[in-house]
Order: sequence, then C-alpha cells, then structure tokens
Amino acid sequence: MLKAHLQRYHLLEVYICVHPCTLIHTLSANNGSHFAVHVMSALAIKGSECMLEKKPFLNTPFTMEAVESVYARCEEIVGFIACHDALKCDKSHIVCQISDLAGQIQAIVAPLRKRDEINDQVEKRLRQLPSVLDVTLRNLKSWNDSHSHSHRLHLHLHLLGQPGQLKDNKEFLLVHHAALTRAVQIMMKPKGYNIISPPSNIRSLLEQRSVQKTKANEDIEFFQAEDFWKVSVGDESDYANTEDFCDLLASWLDEDLSPAARKRLILRLDQYHTGYISFFTFRTFVRNGRLRETIHLYSLDPSLPLLLWVDSDVTDIAEQMLGAVGHDVSIVQFASTHALKSWVSLHLEFLKYHNSSSELRIISNQILHERDLNTHLRYYNRQAGEQVTSYIREEAGLSCPILIITTASNIESTAYVKRHYNVGSTGAKYYIYKTFVAGLTPGSGGKDDTRWMKYDA
Repeated sequence: MLKAHLQRYHLLEVYICVHPCTLIHTLSANNGSHFAVHVMSALAIKGSECMLEKKPFLNTPFTMEAVESVYARCEEIVGFIACHDALKCDKSHIVCQISDLAGQIQAIVAPLRKRDEINDQVEKRLRQLPSVLDVTLRNLKSWNDSHSHSHRLHLHLHLLGQPGQLKDNKEFLLVHHAALTRAVQIMMKPKGYNIISPPSNIRSLLEQRSVQKTKANEDIEFFQAEDFWKVSVGDESDYANTEDFCDLLASWLDEDLSPAARKRLILRLDQYHTGYISFFTFRTFVRNGRLRETIHLYSLDPSLPLLLWVDSDVTDIAEQMLGAVGHDVSIVQFASTHALKSWVSLHLEFLKYHNSSSELRIISNQILHERDLNTHLRYYNRQAGEQVTSYIREEAGLSCPILIITTASNIESTAYVKRHYNVGSTGAKYYIYKTFVAGLTPGSGGKDDTRWMKYDA
C-alpha cells in the first residue's frame, strides 16, 4: 500500500529526499492528515531500501551534534510529561504513548553517544528527528497550557477523547522510530533481555571467519524474518498487535504455543508493554535465521547450567559471556532489575527445581543505568545489586549463589552481602569472576566457592 503511494506521488518522493525537515513541518501543521502519515512511512521505506547498500561511516562535529540533539529533545519530552499533572494519563492515552516512544528513541540513540563513527544512513535519520520532536514538544506544551487550569476539564478530555494534533505527532514518532532502528541495526545489537545459548549452531556461528559466510547468514536471517512479517503482518513499517502476534507465530509454525510460552515470548518482544511489536524488534529477535529454533529458545525452559547476568552495558563483558558460553553455560542477560524480576517470575517454578550452585548462579552490577517505569526518565540505580539480592532471596525464595560486581572505589556500597549466605561482592577482579563461573562449568573438576563468597573478594 505504501509503495503504491510512492508511485502515485513520485514528485513528493523526490521532495522527501531533498527537503525532509521542511516537509515534516508542513505536514505537522496539517491537523489529522492521513497522507502525512503515508509520506512519513515512505521515509522509512526509502531508508530501509538504502540499508541494502554499503555506506561509509561518518565522524563529523555535525553528526555528534545530531546525536546529542535527539537525545536531549527526547529527554526534554519525557521530563516535561513527567513533571506536569495535566499530562499524566493512563498507559492507553496518547500522551503516555508519546512518552514511551520518546523514551525508546532515546534508548536507541544513547549508545551512539559513545561511538567513534556513525553510518551515514543513521545520520540522515538523526537529521530528520529534531524537527518532529520539536513540533511534538510544542504541541504538548500548548495542550498542557490549555488544560492544566481545570482538573474537571482535564478529566473530561481524558475520558472522552485524545487530541488530534498529538495523535499525529505519535504517528510521526512511530515512523521515525522504525526508520532509526532499521538504520542502527547495521551497527549494533540493542541492549535488553537476551538468551545466549551454547548449542553447536551458536558456537559454529561464532567460529565463522569468512566475511562472505557471515553475510550469507545475515541474508538468510533477514529473508526469513521479512517473509514471515510480510505474509502475517504487512509492510516493514507496520506494527503488529501484541495480543495477536503469538497467534500469527503459531499459525506460521503450525504448532501450539502454551499460555506460558506466549507470556515468555511477549516479555521478549514487547518488554515495555506498549501493545505493539515493530519489525526491527522481531528482526533482531530472529538472530540466526531459524525462526522455530528462536521461538523455542525463548518460550521453553532454558538449558542448564544457567547464569543470569544483570548489566545495563554489555560492552565490557561480552568476552566473558562468550567465554562462559564456550564452556557450555547458558546465559540470560538482563539490562535492568525490572527485566530480571519479570523473567524470573515467569520461570520461577523451573528455577526452584534447579536451585543449586552447580545449575544456577547470578551475577549483577551494583549500579545500573535504568529507566524509571513511571516517568521513563533514565537514572543511575546505585542500589541495583542490593535490589537483585533482596528479590532473589526474599520474594523469589532462591538460595543460588549471587556475585555482585562493582568498582574498587564503590565496594563499600556492597556491605549488605555480609547479611546473606551464598552472596559475595568484588571490585571487578577478573579471577574472582572466573572462580564464580567455574562452579557452573561442567567437568571443571570441582570448585572453590570460598574465594568469592564474601564481601570485597
């Protein structure tokens, strides 16, 4: 449907390429324009088509300025909504959805701030975003000024309808979210809840040295994800309804998905409970191109021995995780305490059955960079390690070994481990980590838990 629009409006297609920001301003002023959404979707299509070409990487002052600009604008939108009572609505309201989208765009952009180079397609998406974010913020401020004077008026609007302008803003953000994530996916994998499994197919993938083999694998992966999405959902710029998605998967695979399996899949595919699933999220989910295998990996009980690892930035621990996987240890990596708690609650019966030091262990950073679930504002959770320990011991009722990792200068914040059995802390000493993980390694010939099971090991 969207490609038909491109054929009918080929002159506008050219205009999109040359003057995207001007077009955004013009369309955003056209309240309730469905054509505006189609044109913005066209941007996403053209961006995804350009992804097939190999593009150079950029590191210019303007590029990094664009990254910071988008990040700051998203933060301003989320912060503005969080600080104004007239904009605090339930999760189904358009304002809350805008806050969710701004928070997700900010989460996508955040890793780019640390990179030395950025693909030029990512830069193009970043150039287009500030205009949309500025218009959205202006409309939010205008709507807040109009409706913050009367609580009764605010309640009336909240119950009976959603403002048309803000609805258009949400649609623009949806399309730009899709375009940006498609561009970013060629550079990095997103942070989040992921299962890293040690079967032979994963190890063989890691051992591939040929660029040609790797590229071929990516093509197969992309084709399968695209094929399913096109048949079951629609265009890559379309979003799937979360409630219907498991039915679509079950039909495609021709197998039943239990209620528990469906909850586990939704936890992975819609971790923020937005009610929709994007093609980018699904495409990243199907990592090795084997859709059925990936569905089973995330919907069934994980393989043993199992290491749960909580860290909001996996950049520095990727080598350690792959090393553990290479010794037949399965890893579930979480980017937040909330993700860990949600996953554990869905797997608690399985975890209690395997609640032993040789089958289950947990590593957590003491400090995590998380997002507040209510305000969507990012903050440093300096009690994350203690929260993980408290949840595992008191709420989940698990006694498995826990190791808290922090910096040497912050070790005093982990003194709480003295109150718990089978819990230790370390100032990021590599040999302590190796000793801890060795307790899970099959055929390791024994383990020495006395080295790590203490404060400041």
